[in-house]
Formats: sequence, structure tokens, C-alpha cells
Amino acid sequence: MRRAALLFGLIAACGGGPATKPPPVVAAPPTAIVVAAPPKEPPRAIFGAPRIGDCPPSDDGVARLTLLHVNDMQAHYSDRIDGRSRYARLAGAIRDVRATTPATLVLDAGDDYEKGSLLDLRTAGEATRRVLHAMPIDARVLGNHDFAYGPALVRDDVRKSPHPVLLANVRDPEDAKLFQPYAAFEVGCVKVGVFGLVTRPYGSDDEQFDGPYGPFIVDPRVVAAAKRTVRQHRAEVDVMIALTHLGKGTDTFLAREVAGVDLVVGGHSEDAVSRPIRIARLDGTEAHVLQAGRFAENLGRASLSYDRASKRVAFERYALVPVDAAMPVDEVVDELVKGLEAQALPPLFEPFARTSRELGTDELARLTFEAVRREAQADALLVGKDAFWGKLPEGPITRQALYQRVPVQKQPVATAGFTSLWVVELSAEAYRRLRTRLRRASPYAWLEAPGPTPPIVRLALDKRLLEHPALLTRPAMTWAEARPIGELIDVLERFGVAQSARGEAFDAPL
Repeated sequence: MRRAALLFGLIAACGGGPATKPPPVVAAPPTAIVVAAPPKEPPRAIFGAPRIGDCPPSDDGVARLTLLHVNDMQAHYSDRIDGRSRYARLAGAIRDVRATTPATLVLDAGDDYEKGSLLDLRTAGEATRRVLHAMPIDARVLGNHDFAYGPALVRDDVRKSPHPVLLANVRDPEDAKLFQPYAAFEVGCVKVGVFGLVTRPYGSDDEQFDGPYGPFIVDPRVVAAAKRTVRQHRAEVDVMIALTHLGKGTDTFLAREVAGVDLVVGGHSEDAVSRPIRIARLDGTEAHVLQAGRFAENLGRASLSYDRASKRVAFERYALVPVDAAMPVDEVVDELVKGLEAQALPPLFEPFARTSRELGTDELARLTFEAVRREAQADALLVGKDAFWGKLPEGPITRQALYQRVPVQKQPVATAGFTSLWVVELSAEAYRRLRTRLRRASPYAWLEAPGPTPPIVRLALDKRLLEHPALLTRPAMTWAEARPIGELIDVLERFGVAQSARGEAFDAPL
């Protein structure tokens, strides 16, 4: 989601004990990384580590490799750049780099599902899984949105994935081997270890909580998990990478606290970090934090060198490369995306309604009220203003364009979206109490029909307010039994279809 990631709390992250005051975080130009001395344990063999690129002889004892990384792509494969899928451009760029620089490691820091393509929602993630598995990725971590469609899809995704899916702080009680905590790669002449960490899940109040992702048990003590993994595997490799979906704040803390980690390649907070963030540790070593933004808009590219004599890693170059029309096209990915979209019913890109003018978020809220008045005979509506993501343009409207303004986020996982709509019935007196107790400057859109209050008020509200009425009033309201209407996209889509059948514009009631 587009939001700052919450730092779990230093005590929880470390697994207990007082937190030391961190040194300042400085965004510095690329510089050398001092690799911490490995733990005093016997080296462990790397069994079956895949080789990426050849290892040519070197006279100066310096090996070079390239790191490419993305994060928070969030199913934006239906975005078009000069008529081609954004993912086809991204995949083409990755393959182009590998053609000239074979020793290239490609990492994905999670959140590959939800919010981008309506096809993701309509297929319960299956279309996204198929596209993701076609991308030229070497390893990825799951983000919080990647659990959205429930355990069956998660297990299918991980088991069928052509590349390792890494999670060192999550376990499946039904399959202890489902999540691989760590993987090693021979990238050119450099041995690279990668382990994965994910943040805590989100509830229907759009806040994080300590609990599972459905059946999958999460350990929020990410620093402890990182230290455990580094202790087990640091002696095997030249470079250790934490591939995380924790957010930049937690990444910088983890980089400072965990000796032996050289790079933190992260996601979740959707920061476009244009220059590696240098983190100085108290023991004199250092690490760097990287993040590439969101929605596959950028590809992070690092050219690294590793000096075997000094055991030092250095950035020779780093850039966030925009994914644009200058990038080559991976035809296989492009055809896959378009083939999946062509199977969608109703079609994603055929207009189903039209607007007579541009509609902002306030107009979309009022349009939602008109929709629930007609469909559910609602007398009032309460919905979070953050449910509406930007303006709807004037003219023909496609389902994909509408979904980009009202995306679905299933929180908790495998449930309805936290902005899904429900109807409750209140007595006129209870409704009047609600009106008087509503918080001022509320972040929620409140609309009601004109005229006298009926004896029984049918109130439409989103799931967040249904399940967490204390967000509205103190003391909290209590609701009677609620009836679901559907996701925002579904309610507005049905309304738009009905408007078109009448020969009226989508926004005619406004």
C-alpha cells in the first residue's frame, strides 16, 4: 500500500532488551562496504548453488557483478507503455542487461499482488502468479499483499515458482519446507547469500497487528531472524543480502543491528532511493539500504566489485532506471499479459460507462452514495476518503480505469477488502446519536439523503468502520447484523452499467 511502513518497535524487532541509540542515517554517494568478519563456525558447503554468469580469471583479484532489483510492483502489468505491458518493458530491460553483463542477480522485494490490474482481483491472483513466474527473477520475498488471496494460492505460488521464494520469519504449520529462508548463488566469481523477511500483517482497520497471515505464522522479531540466518550461513559466502519487505525505517535499523549483512534490498514503504543509504555500525563495519519505488516504475541497478584480498564490496555505479518506452520489449511476457487480459469477462479495456466531466474524490464518494441508494436503499453512507485514489477522467470509462481509482486491499488476508461496503440498520434515535458523536474533521466521507430521518435508517459503511466503530465515535457505536453489498469496484461497476442502459452518463445523478 502507498503508506509509510511502521517500524515494529525496536524491542519487538530485537526480541527484547533496551534499544541502543542509532547513529545518524546518511544518504551518501556509493562507497565501499566493509564486510564483517564471519562468525567463528566451520564453513558450510553451498549445495547446488546456481551459477549466474561465467567466472573469468582476474589479475587484480577483483570480481564484478551486477544487482538488479524491484519492489512493490503490485500487479501493474496492465499498465501500458506505448501499447506494451509495463512488465514486458521491465523484463526486456533485465534480459538486455544480462545479454551484456551475464553475472547479474535479479531480486524482487515483494508485494507482487493486489491493486494494479483488475485481472488480479477477478482471477483471485492466478493471473498475477502466471505473469510473475514468467519474469526473469532469481529470488523474491513475499510482501504483505502477496498473502491476500489465501493459503491455497500462496502455496501454489511458492511450489510452482521457477525461482526461490525466501522467508526466514514465516512458517507454514502444514508444510515446514514450504518457505525457504535462504538461498545462495554463484554470481560470476562471487558467492552471494540472500535471505528474506516480511513485515507483520494488516487488519481491517488498515493497521498492522501481531498475528498470522491466515494459517502462516509470522515471527515479528526480524532482527533476531536475520542474526540467526547470518550466523548459519555467513561463512559460506562473500556477500550477504537481506531481501526484505519491511520498509525503509526498519531496513535501516536492521542494517545497523545485524553485522554480516552487506546489503538490504527492501520494499513495503515504496521509497525511490536514488542513492544507496549508508549505515555505519558501532563495530566499524557498514551496510547499504536500497529500494526502487513502486509499481515497476523503476529498476534499481547496482554495479558492484568484490576485492578478495580485502573482502570489501564497493559500488562502482548505482542508478534507479525509469521503466519507459526506451526499454526493449520481452515479447513472451507481453503476449502472456495480453492473452490473459483477453480472457477477462467482462473485458477490462472496453468502455462500460461514460462521464460528462472529470470526477474528483468527493464526486466519487457522492457517486458511491447514489449507487448504494439505488441498490440497497441506503439512507446514508460512511466511507473512508482514502478509498478513492485520484480523479476519474471525462469521457468513456473502462473497468480497469475505474479499478485504478478504487483498488481492493484484502485485510485481513483472504477476506473482503477493508473498503468493501456493508449495510446496517439503525433506529432513528441511534442514528441521531451517531451524528452527534461523529468526530470532527473526520477522514471519512459522510453523506445522507435530504429530508426527515426515517424510523429505521439504512446506513452503508465500509468494513473498516463496521469492524472498528471506535474509529468514528467514543464510546464506540454498536451495529446490528450487517449485510454485504460488495467491493467498491463492484458497486460502482453495477451502477455504471445501469446508467449506460438508461442512456445516461455515469455522473448524471450528480
